[in-house]
Amino acid sequence: MACGDLTANFTLTCASPLVSGNENILTLINYEDWVDATVTEDVTYSQEITAITLLTGKTAFKIEGYRNTLRTQYDSSVENGLTRYKHLVNFQIGGDDGAAKDIVEKLGLGTYVAIAFTKSGQVEVFGAGTGLVLQGQTQRDRYANNGNAIIQLASDDESLEVKVPKNYVGTSSPYSFATAKADIEALWL
Repeated sequence: MACGDLTANFTLTCASPLVSGNENILTLINYEDWVDATVTEDVTYSQEITAITLLTGKTAFKIEGYRNTLRTQYDSSVENGLTRYKHLVNFQIGGDDGAAKDIVEKLGLGTYVAIAFTKSGQVEVFGAGTGLVLQGQTQRDRYANNGNAIIQLASDDESLEVKVPKNYVGTSSPYSFATAKADIEALWL
């Protein structure tokens, strides 16, 4: 079987239509901590993660924003016959004190995995393969976006992701958004 052969049907469900947007909380994990973690993928769908166990002493971090300020997307790119994906996460840091500026500065020096809770009841994981890095742009304009720092983390153009963003589904069966969300929140400092 070739890598691109379809193996299942997809049918829309009218009972739970897709809703656009994300909740206002982003979870960030240092990429090195992600690589060292035990991340278990579903045996049927490799795009689904069933467990994340960080090493002792390692943690995820919660970044809380205002309503409708967390935006996620992924784009595809084809080069030399291979399809790769650029994961993008846009959010705002609401504050201009030393703690807020420290976060903005650190984001420019590291590589991260980002986890977002969607309004359609999914938990999406961005940057699981190669990580996300800060993109060059205007960080703060006092006359736009209520003065918040605007942050865009994205896949590095030199090392795009091999897969679309994965979903964290946890181990509850049937799937429970509340349980999956609680699993991620348990990773926070």
